[in-house]
Amino acid sequence: MPIEVTFEVGDKKSFKEDVVAVFNDEEVKKFKAYLLHIQELSSTKIGREGMNPRLNVEWKEGEEMTFNADLPPVDDLLAYLLRLRPFLLQNEYASFESVCGILRRRINSAHFRQFIKTQMKFFKGEIIASTFQITVNNTILVNSEKTLMDWLNAYEYHRDQAKREKLQSVFNIMTDNGAKAIFVMLIVDKANAIKKIGYFVDLLTSNTPGASLCIGVPN
Repeated sequence: MPIEVTFEVGDKKSFKEDVVAVFNDEEVKKFKAYLLHIQELSSTKIGREGMNPRLNVEWKEGEEMTFNADLPPVDDLLAYLLRLRPFLLQNEYASFESVCGILRRRINSAHFRQFIKTQMKFFKGEIIASTFQITVNNTILVNSEKTLMDWLNAYEYHRDQAKREKLQSVFNIMTDNGAKAIFVMLIVDKANAIKKIGYFVDLLTSNTPGASLCIGVPN
């Protein structure tokens, strides 16, 4: 059934806006699917324990650059990527972007929409890209949403041969694990954004119609 939720949106010091949002049956169904996917993601080893990928880059004059990566075990990462798939692919029923689109449309609050915009930047890899950039052959930005999705579709979610050939130049320079460390960093930011949106969706769907939800939304 449709739900109507009243809640307050504001910064950490004081709440500033009273907001009423109404979600239809299909939107509520999509929210519940999103939360189920989060439960499945959290059931993996990485979902329970987290991961902290590291990349060490060394270069000496007259020598080739070397990349040393600290990554989670392959099987653990594969299981995690499988559970991430429903959030990442745009044609999935309860993808991250689909759920964020509903929230933007239904919640008439500039403050809250800024929160959504910030989480979208993390999800799209824009925060990492604003900190540093790794470019191969002056054409491929390694730490980008596009290159990450190329890698997922070439090796994990699909077996796109054209994308494999395109990525080979990255692997030739950075090694497989060096490039993968960058991709995993992007995935960590995606997962954090997914969970933050999930926390809010859970508040919406677990309260009775007309309930008051007090949340702090950072600027």
